[in-house]
Amino acid sequence: MKENMQEQVTPEWEDIFSHCNENKPEGDDIKKRVKEEFKKDFQRITSHFTTILYKDDNKAVTDFINDIPDKFTKLKIRVRKYEKHYFSCIITDEEVDLLASMEHQKWVNEMEARGWGNEESLDEVDKVHPDLKHFSEIDTVRQKFYRELIYTIPVIFVRCGYELFKPAEEEFRNDEQLEYLARAIHARYCMLMKTMDEESIKNSVYEQLSIVNDQNRENFSKEYDDLSADIKSSNLDSAHHITTKLLSIGYTIEEGNSETEQILLHVSTSDIETMAKMEHERWAWEKRLSGWTYAPERNNKNKEHNCLVPYKELPELEKEKDRDQVKRVPILIKAINYKVVPLSPEQSKNISYIPQQRRLLDETKLKMEIVNEKLAGDVEKIKGYGDSQNIKDQLSDTIKGLSFAIDSLNMAAGIQQNILPSKIYFKTCLPESFIFFKPKDILSGDFYFISKRNDSVVCAAADCTGHGTSAALLSMICSNFIDQAVNDKNITDPSAIISFVYKKLVSFMKRHYNTIISDHGMEIAICTIIPASRTLLYAGIKRPLYIFRDDKLEIIKSQKVSSRGYESVIESTEPSQQIQLQKGNTLYMFSDGYPDQFGGPQHKNFSTRQFKKMLETIQPLSMLEQYTTLNNTIEQWKNYDPKNSVEQTDDILVVGIRV
Repeated sequence: MKENMQEQVTPEWEDIFSHCNENKPEGDDIKKRVKEEFKKDFQRITSHFTTILYKDDNKAVTDFINDIPDKFTKLKIRVRKYEKHYFSCIITDEEVDLLASMEHQKWVNEMEARGWGNEESLDEVDKVHPDLKHFSEIDTVRQKFYRELIYTIPVIFVRCGYELFKPAEEEFRNDEQLEYLARAIHARYCMLMKTMDEESIKNSVYEQLSIVNDQNRENFSKEYDDLSADIKSSNLDSAHHITTKLLSIGYTIEEGNSETEQILLHVSTSDIETMAKMEHERWAWEKRLSGWTYAPERNNKNKEHNCLVPYKELPELEKEKDRDQVKRVPILIKAINYKVVPLSPEQSKNISYIPQQRRLLDETKLKMEIVNEKLAGDVEKIKGYGDSQNIKDQLSDTIKGLSFAIDSLNMAAGIQQNILPSKIYFKTCLPESFIFFKPKDILSGDFYFISKRNDSVVCAAADCTGHGTSAALLSMICSNFIDQAVNDKNITDPSAIISFVYKKLVSFMKRHYNTIISDHGMEIAICTIIPASRTLLYAGIKRPLYIFRDDKLEIIKSQKVSSRGYESVIESTEPSQQIQLQKGNTLYMFSDGYPDQFGGPQHKNFSTRQFKKMLETIQPLSMLEQYTTLNNTIEQWKNYDPKNSVEQTDDILVVGIRV
């Protein structure tokens, strides 16, 4: 009913300066200056996307600028003047896509209001357009167009003398420690360059990416005070965002009071990956703010860089460079006599990139600590509940147990990550391929496998029942059984691998009982590819194989499981199916996480039907572009309503291979 609806207040330009320490600028004045700057970028972007039918130039510029306060409010971003140095506010890849989808939806609404409809091809006479649909479903070129528009926002504000920042992150920063960190960063690289000179580490990621060169060796032979302004600026920016990287894994830093407090933070594999992504996003914004733009090939003279792409699209070597840098963050912090402390649940609520599972554990632990403190100070009130000291001891033990659980969870994630084959090895075996792997929580029940045996490549995608800790434990057991079959027993026939693995699995489940007392099991698709003859052998349990030939989908059905469960598999394993492939055929193995994901306009499953249709539409794309589309599509599906986004339903795994 109307009387119960809250009036939605549209933010004004003055609102985005709400955290300024000085007098706010006049909204109309700054708006006019930003608009003039944006016109230049809009002309540059549209000249690169000439096939995109969009708004009239003047209207497009005006609408985009008018909506900036709304964009900033969505991301909780504010603006302030900078004096000597500006910092790159990290707007994550996911946040960029959120703003891009909002921009697209406004265009769709305007087109539909003018009588346009959606059809497969563009016809301006009949007023039909193929992109009049949700952002996740549109052509990747148009998606890139919107992203380029969003990328300009911080840049045009810097040109006008302002920087963007997130107030939620500001309370954790200390200007006093900034230069200490910047100097420590420079000292670390000086040591790195010296080591490389002395030991000639030719295989290091820095050598392979040509980061170690004569110019850099000259910079790293200088004292910090003798560095050029741009190198100092880069070090300061990197130091400024060490706090951001730590926030992304649930920590902040404080000044240490003694040597015993300066404990070196243990960083898990998943933490490293999270911080590496943040480091790349920081670097990318620093580049953009310095006038760099994306191009397929790097050109220093024109300030064009091929790595100005989302982290997931980076080559593995570039990712490894980012991982290598963030691994040294704990050492840098200790070097300036600061300590790392975990965020409280209240603090972490405003930091969007902390995993929900970890946040809940931390919150439970804090509540237990508060109860323990209250009991210690008010013993009389709990006499009716038994011995007070006994209750305190139990609570204290519970808190220790939670702390141990949190640490164990992070370490388990690192172990699980190490068990999975590296994506570099996967692409070495099958160059035209991708792995889209997105666990629901810190641990995952989905896993993938690949191994090269003689002239064959054995690969698999599996889904162990459930998700989280129990499913992850089972996935590691099953992965080990597959490894035994292929690499110890030299079994390469998929049906024989399934027979071996399920015998092991059933025996394991029945180790202490005559029957399987758990409903835990594994669904799997296994392919053995012989590249020389393009021959494929496939067998699966409840997971089919999709093959696209000439853009047409062929479904290779898997073996069903009878009412007797997984024991029936070892009694009658169906033989492998042999398929003759042709050059250009694409194969897909996947868990049920993608089709089962909730979201969209009606808050329902993505569905197998829609999954098939999407795979069909991306066939002309490269495997990297397919990976990107899969990720963007499911993220947009979850965040169809930006104000009420949906959590991930299950672990997601899709393996794509082009022959």
